[in-house]
Amino acid sequence: MKNILILGSTGSIGRPLVELLKNENLYLTNRKNMNEANHYFLDLTDFKSILQFIDQMKLIKLDYIFVNSGVYLNQAYTIDGYEKNFMVNSFSPYYIVKKITENQEKCSIILTSSISILKGQTQLNPSRWKHIYRNTKYIEHMLFQYLEKEDSSNTYIYAHPGITKSSISSSLHRLPIRLWISYFGNSNEKAAEVLVSAMNIKKEAGHWICPSGIFHLTGKAKSFKMKKTIPLDSSVYSYVLSIEKTLEEKYKYIE
Repeated sequence: MKNILILGSTGSIGRPLVELLKNENLYLTNRKNMNEANHYFLDLTDFKSILQFIDQMKLIKLDYIFVNSGVYLNQAYTIDGYEKNFMVNSFSPYYIVKKITENQEKCSIILTSSISILKGQTQLNPSRWKHIYRNTKYIEHMLFQYLEKEDSSNTYIYAHPGITKSSISSSLHRLPIRLWISYFGNSNEKAAEVLVSAMNIKKEAGHWICPSGIFHLTGKAKSFKMKKTIPLDSSVYSYVLSIEKTLEEKYKYIE
């Protein structure tokens, strides 16, 4: 039985992911105070909540971490003044994994990426707000590449589950595309199967795990070379490190 942490365990893909892994020893996060074993309160927009969660996990040896969190919100800011889509989709997952893996070895981190990052940019205030999702997921992917570069003790695996019938997919597209997705897209269950498959497919540099069908939107999971390299951007990374420093200083007396 493996110890598996799932960030984003209550979303459209998260729920079937939990079901597929139910025979493992799961550590699940949510924004409700659930009085159940191995359920942890975590609000990715609240740095105090993040620090408390990291402290709870510091003595737990993990075999896998699934980073499956993601949102698409109207522009809004945290109490610390940072844009919420950026915090949930980019900064917070990166920071949590960075801190948790300081105490881990031979752990596999599986990042749920998005095919939309192939058109992503580092711009956090796009002219069309719906692009904020792909941009923040693009930055998340980049930040995890930085983690992989600096962490030789653990394995970083990137996966995109295809175009799925998730709530985020519905909110990102207009009616004709939503109708197409409803008929031809991956079900949330099939999307979760892609992520689970990433546990058993050999890691290859420059590749990600994704569906094998047309345009990698549906089908059985396989390893494919990414059609676009996500370049490391030192200015973005410096910005993220400055956020770390600012928030850690502000909350350094947290109990």
